[in-house]
Amino acid sequence: MKKGFGKFIADHLVFFICAAAVAAGVVFSLLFLSAYTVPLSGGAADLSVQDENTNGWEVYTEENGEKTLLTYEGGGYYSGLSYPGQVFYASRVMTESFDEPILQVEGGSFALSIFLDGGLLYTNDPAAGNRIGALNFSGKIFSSTMPLQLSLPPDYSGKILTIAQSQPFSEKQDWDGSVFFGPVTLYDNTALQSIYASQATQTAYPAMLLAMLGFSLAALFLYQLYHKKANPGILFLALFALLWMADTLLRSELSFYYYGSSMAMTEQYLYFGCFVFLSLFLAGRMQRCRKFFLPFIIAQAAAIALCAVSPLLPYSDFSVFLMTFPQLVSFLSILAGIVFSIVESCRGTSFFRLFVKLFIVAAIAFGGVYLVSLIGGTDFHREFNQNMAASFDTGLFYYPLVFLRYFLIFACFLVTLVEFIQSTVQRNVSLRILELKNRMAKESYDQLNRYTEQTMILRHDLKKHLAVVDAFLQEGREERAREYIRGLDAAFGEKAHISNTGNYLIDTIFNSKFAEAEQKGIHAKITYGPVPGCLPISDMDLCSLLLNSLENALSAAQAAKNRFLEVNIHLKNGFLYYSCENGADHPAPAAKAARPAGSVHGYGLAIMEQIVEKYQGAMNIESTDASFKLSIAVPANLP
Repeated sequence: MKKGFGKFIADHLVFFICAAAVAAGVVFSLLFLSAYTVPLSGGAADLSVQDENTNGWEVYTEENGEKTLLTYEGGGYYSGLSYPGQVFYASRVMTESFDEPILQVEGGSFALSIFLDGGLLYTNDPAAGNRIGALNFSGKIFSSTMPLQLSLPPDYSGKILTIAQSQPFSEKQDWDGSVFFGPVTLYDNTALQSIYASQATQTAYPAMLLAMLGFSLAALFLYQLYHKKANPGILFLALFALLWMADTLLRSELSFYYYGSSMAMTEQYLYFGCFVFLSLFLAGRMQRCRKFFLPFIIAQAAAIALCAVSPLLPYSDFSVFLMTFPQLVSFLSILAGIVFSIVESCRGTSFFRLFVKLFIVAAIAFGGVYLVSLIGGTDFHREFNQNMAASFDTGLFYYPLVFLRYFLIFACFLVTLVEFIQSTVQRNVSLRILELKNRMAKESYDQLNRYTEQTMILRHDLKKHLAVVDAFLQEGREERAREYIRGLDAAFGEKAHISNTGNYLIDTIFNSKFAEAEQKGIHAKITYGPVPGCLPISDMDLCSLLLNSLENALSAAQAAKNRFLEVNIHLKNGFLYYSCENGADHPAPAAKAARPAGSVHGYGLAIMEQIVEKYQGAMNIESTDASFKLSIAVPANLP
């Protein structure tokens, strides 16, 4: 066996070298490209007010030359304004030193002016004025949804940065005199570019993988359609992956630079549409629970339609509920799909048996990550707990849906891939069996032609044989006549080994192998009874049983002193009985015994034993120094 394995490696050495090179290239590429998913660590300073650390900011109001400090309440909130919309200022000395400095200020929807040592650098409300202490903002809400980014002059370090803001009048229903000073960050231009590259990479990689997955599944659907075995579920899964890709692109921060806020609702529709197609995929594979799951899918589609109508309605609690309704429906529908999948698995549906196992594997893998985070003290488990708690407290199930979506696509795609591989292998096996049938049928036909030709020759010579017998009888040599007749009978009998059980596959294999036995000088004999043309044994398994036993028998008989082969096959009491006995010079090992290198019967017996166990049959081996006999009985009752 070691020799055979070494030969296999040698024969496929080029393939293994190429596969290893490709694998190494993929790993290297992923490691190399992964560097772009993390921005540069240096070149950024967070200037925001953080918990109890004000980061050097002094927040105040200034009117008519009078400066009044606001009180810090924590969490970025200050109190002490005299009236809604009052301008407040935040100032600090810029001690950082960056090349090509860029200031980023969040809260772009507010009125905003930025000063450096009292000189105006930027304002989004020019009518408000250009002097600290004398600004008068209009109080309107600006449409900008992205943070403001402003280049500072090279000599900014050591100067006083002042940010003036005015929150819109409608920002709070019950105004309490407090304001929120939003996040402020200072970047080096190179560091900021690395952040953009990181954001683009973090978006592009998952999107490309989903696109590859979606188009691969679509190609698989077209392949099945070409072979007239199309499964609509594959198309639903492809659409799910492609919608998820579009959702990933629109959900990224960079999408705001391209589309602004105009695609926000589209992203919601894509997100919920993903789960509709995923549910359709699962429903298409269900056999017993489909009628119970379809109402959930209809509810999902209806919830998306209501969400699309909600912006047309007057703003109210009801319109807000319609906008968030798809979250609840999608969550309940996916949970129902998982429950029905478990039911289908328990009822014996092969797809869902594997699907549930893979889903559990994904859940265990996530549990492992959570446990490592818990033991290692990282923030993942805390963030997970907080987000899950917030999802259930608010009734917005976005966070659990994210994890369910990853688990489900992992399980669905792998099961689909396994099914495709199995169907491809089965198709190839069927083609090979058909090719084997055709080859053996031709051999059987050629053998039959040879037997027919020999029989015609014997018939042609029959008169001569009868004349010889008649001459012996006239001469009174009766014993010689009997010997001559016995010789003729043996000659005819040697050409009578043609199987005609009624099962095409069995007859084809037997006739082919008996022709091979004749060519090898092996005395062959067959005993058979009628066998149905259709048996509850697959052609692949039946073919493997017969070929393995006959090929082993012919090999052993050819090397033995007593070169014979005897086969018996018939039906009895609902069982298909098959025995094959051949000459042998030494006893062959049992099916489960240790098999030395070069053993004739060993590996074939192991294959046959597996097939017999698969059909809950029985196999018996009788071995002597001069013969080997294999007996098999498998149930043959048709359903």
